[in-house]
Amino acid sequence: MRVSKRLEAIASMITEPILYDVGCDHALLDIYCALNKNTTCIAIDINKNALSSAINNINKYKLNDQIKPVLNKGLDGIDDFTNSVVVIAGMGTSNILNIIKDKKIEHLIIQSNNELWRLRREIIKKGYIINKEQIVKEGKIYNVIISFIRGNKKYHIVDYMIGPIIRTKKLDINQEYIKQLIFVNQEIINRLPKHLFARKLKLSFYNYLLKRELV
Repeated sequence: MRVSKRLEAIASMITEPILYDVGCDHALLDIYCALNKNTTCIAIDINKNALSSAINNINKYKLNDQIKPVLNKGLDGIDDFTNSVVVIAGMGTSNILNIIKDKKIEHLIIQSNNELWRLRREIIKKGYIINKEQIVKEGKIYNVIISFIRGNKKYHIVDYMIGPIIRTKKLDINQEYIKQLIFVNQEIINRLPKHLFARKLKLSFYNYLLKRELV
């Protein structure tokens, strides 16, 4: 089966035999991993309609023995993550952090829709390092996929802003992404009222650091 480049990139980071796919939607990632990586999948969604679509797709590919659909709120009630990876893609950072807040997970693959700086900082605080990162562009959207594994490492402020691996690989798409970050910051600076001078100054400093990363 074919999946989007975003899901293909997520799948490429999965090395464990068991996948917990939180917010599985139509279970396309699970089906792809089951077919191509022989992964056992737990397809989790809080939405009954989404899970119904997932079940239909699982039945279509006759993968009932390999993919278990679960109606659940995030990882509530799940505590054993032995030999597994947890994927959370397409949600916001606040929701993601709430889902994983007290879970002892060895490997996380995250694709958040916002606040990537905060996402990196907060997950690293929990005792993780970033071992893989990739940007996949769909239309005008830059999807940043981040793999976290257990470990301890010190990171620079720019690592949180851009990503420690993204900033070291001078790929065209990575450079485009940095330019987009600079553009968004500048748009915010332009819209901020004069009395928020400190905020303007802070964002200007961030843009100075980001510009230094461009080739």
